[in-house]
Amino acid sequence: LVRGLPLSDETDMHVTGCDIQVYSHLNTADFQSKILQSKLIVSRSGYSSIMDYFKLDSKALLIPTPGQTEQEALATDLRNQGLFHAVQQDHLCLEDIEKALQEESLKRHNLDSDYFNQFWKRIYESFGD
Repeated sequence: LVRGLPLSDETDMHVTGCDIQVYSHLNTADFQSKILQSKLIVSRSGYSSIMDYFKLDSKALLIPTPGQTEQEALATDLRNQGLFHAVQQDHLCLEDIEKALQEESLKRHNLDSDYFNQFWKRIYESFGD
């Protein structure tokens, strides 16, 4: 679990009784390494996180931050295209994680820069100027 708190004074810890390590923050190399080691990423659906998951070809369950319309739109669009799993925070349940883990492959392995240009154009047009 990476909490994304780079200025935190808290130390990293291991959750007793399960295989979970908690980090306040990781540098880029360690973060990429942890993503590549993971079977599934459970994450907010922010732009930079999504780009990391595309670049590293990682499976992710996206959970938009409530009230963040761009994150909600990104998660919905990516889910509708079959590129990532996504669920609203208030509706998250264990079955969502299990379903995302069981997914063998998503359709993003052959995406090119034209796809990304069109995707982001569509997203930004939905928000206006």
